[in-house]
Amino acid sequence: MIPDETMDRDRPRSARRRAAMYIGRGILAFAVLLLLLEAGLRWGLGLGRPLLYVEDPSAGYLPAPGQSLRRFFAHISTNSFGMRSDSIATSRSPGVPRIMFVGDSVTFGTTFVDQNDIFTTRIKNWFAARGQTAEILNASAGGWAPANELGFLRSRGVFASDLVVLVLNTEDLTQPMAVWKEALQFPTRNPPSALTELWLHYIEPRLAGMTGVVDPGAKVDGVPTTERVGAQLRNLESARDLAMQQGARFEIIFSPSAQPEVQTDEWAHAVLLLHDWAAREGVKILDLTNAYSLYPAQSVYFDGLHLRPLGHQLAADAFESDYSHAHDSGPSN
Repeated sequence: MIPDETMDRDRPRSARRRAAMYIGRGILAFAVLLLLLEAGLRWGLGLGRPLLYVEDPSAGYLPAPGQSLRRFFAHISTNSFGMRSDSIATSRSPGVPRIMFVGDSVTFGTTFVDQNDIFTTRIKNWFAARGQTAEILNASAGGWAPANELGFLRSRGVFASDLVVLVLNTEDLTQPMAVWKEALQFPTRNPPSALTELWLHYIEPRLAGMTGVVDPGAKVDGVPTTERVGAQLRNLESARDLAMQQGARFEIIFSPSAQPEVQTDEWAHAVLLLHDWAAREGVKILDLTNAYSLYPAQSVYFDGLHLRPLGHQLAADAFESDYSHAHDSGPSN
């Protein structure tokens, strides 16, 4: 028989071994759980690989060229010029319409709307359904103001387009140029992990009483005085002149905001100033207010500004109808 004192000495060692084993198993289980969570966030929601941006001396910033990613079940890709549209040549093929849309996050479509569902892609597919090839360019970035869009056009031109369409929302009527700054909304590199992005972009801001950091968008910038609106109208006039000098027609799409901050008489007057300017200058405005008003706002917008797929469909339908009306024999060559 083993003496009792030997058994007493072995009991603490045995207990420590069991404790170490349990701790090791716990650490292993926790590591496996983290790996599974990381994989689920990365491959399921696309976290860990956000849309990246690059600084630009003329436009302030723009989506980095050559990206292809999937975020929140939506596919996003940019061509070699940072546009959310197909690859294009700098010259236009004879007989092929080329339409360039320029705007902010409303035009870009955010990373919550699939590439196939944004209105510029829908318009391209509409041409294809009619048996005609058309090149549709989407030059846009979240948070851009008219000054950023003008800077993009000045630095790169209109890519031989025969029609340039500037897409405005209500807040654009007072928004100054968006300057580049390092921020969570504008990542320049991928985070170390999907879990890191989940914490920094969504959990930590909410714990601090803020909303999560999502796609950047236009911000209401002060009272829409005549002077503030006038500054933006001068940017529009410069964009119009540049497009015409390069042989393109120029139009505007107005996508009204449903955010409560702009539902005032002052903002209504700002929109009226836009329409008055367009009438004086002979600039066509396709106002989407009536099209949106046929549906509940929550069906058209995510947040009163950024469009859901239905909003993009309404914008595409309105443009297609207007384009058809202007080209009775079909899209012009």
